[in-house]
Amino acid sequence: MSLEYFHGGQRGLLIGGRILPRSQTGAKNTLGGTADKYHVKGREIIRPGRVYVVVQYDAALMYAAVHPSVGQVYRVRPIGQLMPDPDCSQFGLSWECEAAEILDVMEPTRDERIAVLRVFGIDNPPRRLLVPS
Repeated sequence: MSLEYFHGGQRGLLIGGRILPRSQTGAKNTLGGTADKYHVKGREIIRPGRVYVVVQYDAALMYAAVHPSVGQVYRVRPIGQLMPDPDCSQFGLSWECEAAEILDVMEPTRDERIAVLRVFGIDNPPRRLLVPS
């Protein structure tokens, strides 16, 4: 059985499309900026030339839940060399790659989003983190 990879982030990407690194897209709403805004602890280094993928849906959900676009979770195929994410404390969970092809789009439920935001200490999340605009 082969591993599945997931990416949580910007809402509205399409099956067959590619997730590209911030250094190529110029995206401003990334995990780093959102983590800083909500004072999320433990964030070390986010490399703008890499795309991050994880092997657990729940881990991708964490990234999607804090994205200002009320992010989505994508099942992806990593493109290019897959390297362990040196900032992840759980070896084998998070990986870096050059890009990722979108294989499927998953919409987290409101309850899933609320549960994840509570993990981050956001007990009364603003509506904009729960409802897509």
